[in-house]
Amino acid sequence: MTTITKDVMLKKLADWTCILINKVGVRSGSSSWEKFKVVVERDAHLPVGYVQCQNGNCGALLAYKGSTTGMNRHKCKDNRHFSSVAAASVDKISIREKCVLMCATDLRPFNMEQISAQDVLPSPRTVARRIKELADQVSSERIPVLKDAIGKNPCSMTCDPWTDSYRKTYYLTVTSIYIDESTDKWKIKNSVLLTKRFLEVAKTGEHIITEIHEQMAELQITSSELRQVTFDTDQGANIKKGLEAHKRLPCVMHCINTALRHTFNEGFLVDEIPAAYDSILTIRKLVGFMKRSGLVARLDKTLHHDVETRWNSVYMMLDSFHS
Repeated sequence: MTTITKDVMLKKLADWTCILINKVGVRSGSSSWEKFKVVVERDAHLPVGYVQCQNGNCGALLAYKGSTTGMNRHKCKDNRHFSSVAAASVDKISIREKCVLMCATDLRPFNMEQISAQDVLPSPRTVARRIKELADQVSSERIPVLKDAIGKNPCSMTCDPWTDSYRKTYYLTVTSIYIDESTDKWKIKNSVLLTKRFLEVAKTGEHIITEIHEQMAELQITSSELRQVTFDTDQGANIKKGLEAHKRLPCVMHCINTALRHTFNEGFLVDEIPAAYDSILTIRKLVGFMKRSGLVARLDKTLHHDVETRWNSVYMMLDSFHS
């Protein structure tokens, strides 16, 4: 059907021998013809086998024989600097694995269509399927080692409740810490076993322990095996209530944080160690001034500001000031 070259067709369009018209009979919702018009003879309005892109200053001519595949794949001239040659297969595999790790580690959605890189990024279904495959692979390798460690009883698990600061969603993550005796040298290993999102369920101790048992059962870790594990948790009332029937130790870091929070409480310091309070307050104001003014950039070493939620941040502030 197409016997005229593109150069000749451009000349025909320039001298009005051929004109552009909208495609007739386009289905509602079809996006293929949003930026293309059909090239036809001016007098008879007969198609000549070409379509032209009307997006900006593109003007590209594409051969058209009834299929819109080429039109859907077309990259406009004005936008070609955003897309390069199709990625090699090995690069696509590497990118897929990075996407899988990003979604699994950072709890990101599988759907990343908002990123305009269709030639490189895998589909949401591919990422979701690969995450499942990767999870099954990791479980098949680590669960037998973990079960063996539980049987020998040098195994602990941490229950860490946390809240997503953006959506204010409550999560519970369980991590296992055990000694791997599969090699000549003992190695301490840790593995994140589960992260559970609580949406409409109350965060009571009963619901938390029920969820832990159900999720562990999917990993083929029984309730009797869980009772051999020592749980390391914070002092949250719901966590303590849920683990009443299990061995539990308070987290050392949380205990230190609680002790230091009371130690550096303003009322306690003013009454008991006023000189220390005055020094900390003066240094805190000085560090704040240096950071706000930008003068900290002139120092050989930076200054650290204390943060209430970090148990060692007062020490880091004093040490950075001293050095």
